[in-house]
Amino acid sequence: MNVQTTVISVEDALIYGMVTLAAVDRVMTDRELRTIGDVVRSLPVFRDYDVERVVPTAEACGAKRMSAKVPASGAVVGADAVW
Repeated sequence: MNVQTTVISVEDALIYGMVTLAAVDRVMTDRELRTIGDVVRSLPVFRDYDVERVVPTAEACGAKRMSAKVPASGAVVGADAVW
């Protein structure tokens, strides 16, 4: 099986995790996205993270999930997210 992988930052991996959990019902509301933004602004792990990247990162996560041929449980592997 030929699987293409992409390594993303720890911060992006955390956002992917939050997006995946928020969208488990296949819908992600503005409220959920705002909550993710609040988490990014408040947790120390995101201290150097550009909060303006939250929406594009969430969109990238959604696009990858929609095109992925792996179950949601296989979306994130370890500290480095591998798709």
